[in-house]
Amino acid sequence: MMHSKLKLSMATKSMMYSHQQGMITLLMAIVLLFAISSLTMFGVHVGVMEQRVSANVFRAHQAFEAAQAGIDASMALLDRQEIRRMGEANGGIVISQYPTKTLTDSYDNSVGTYTISYETIEAHNYEHLKVSVIGKSSDNTSIKSLEQDIDFVPYISYPPPATVVAHTSIYVKDALLDNQSKDPYTGDWWDAVIWSGGNSQIINTEIPTTSSELERIYEHSNKLKLLSDDGFFENFFIETKTNVKLRSTEVSCSTACNTSSLPQNKGLVWVTGTLTIDNNYGSQSNPVILVVEGTLKITNGATLQGLIYVDGNWDNGNNPGSINGAIIVNGSVKTSGGMNLVYDQVAMRNIQKNLGFPVRTAGTWRDF
Repeated sequence: MMHSKLKLSMATKSMMYSHQQGMITLLMAIVLLFAISSLTMFGVHVGVMEQRVSANVFRAHQAFEAAQAGIDASMALLDRQEIRRMGEANGGIVISQYPTKTLTDSYDNSVGTYTISYETIEAHNYEHLKVSVIGKSSDNTSIKSLEQDIDFVPYISYPPPATVVAHTSIYVKDALLDNQSKDPYTGDWWDAVIWSGGNSQIINTEIPTTSSELERIYEHSNKLKLLSDDGFFENFFIETKTNVKLRSTEVSCSTACNTSSLPQNKGLVWVTGTLTIDNNYGSQSNPVILVVEGTLKITNGATLQGLIYVDGNWDNGNNPGSINGAIIVNGSVKTSGGMNLVYDQVAMRNIQKNLGFPVRTAGTWRDF
């Protein structure tokens, strides 16, 4: 009897132990399931957040790159004469906004937009401008603003101090030579009509006198004579021949060109070959810088308004014509047929004001 009761008690305890063990296993399984579910939900949440952060970073990068592209484009779009016209029409202050530009990838998909605004920092000072650009992502949800100050560098480092400048000799006959201008920096008279590194012959040529009574012809200049060809060019231009040519509008005249072959309102023109100016070119308000790497003839009484640089000898023969501005010749000058060579200070001033290129002002890039 006792033995039977003992067996029953042990069986009962075994069943209870097995039941408790099952409950513990179930609870552990529930806890593990909850933990796995929590980790899964956390992973999904982190993935979604990372995706959102990545998308936001991508859009922010798009907006920044669009704004930076606008800063770069502003350098190419900058038109000095346009800026000056708008400024003078508004009391010397420019606030000009260009149309919004959409940027696209190689598949013509939009990758952002930018809007450029120009502003003068000081009234009537067009040598120093502030550029503001607003860049936006392709979906317009991210916006970036950048600012950059831009300085204007004129192509001509210093106006020529004489009407005709030659690296070597000058021969002028039956012409008009005049220069009644002042140094733009010191206010001193610039009465020189000739500045040469060699001998100068002026025959039967009218040279009007001025009240200053200064000597008008400067020849055998050691400063000019000792310059190399490249040094002679860089004595007047701010950059090397190669760089100036890259910035110019190039015209190739393998066969002879005339005035109709030249671009209008381009400012800096570089001609390679033989050029004949047979019609008026340039004006006092919009003068031209014309570089001729070859042969130049001025005929038919045509007037060339601006600064002419001839890389070589200039022999105009007995052809009549006019240069209102100045001419610089990297070689010798010979003209004997009714040329009017008159220094035009207004044209020279407009060349320095309007013809040049923009550069970023160091330390003025601002990120908002």
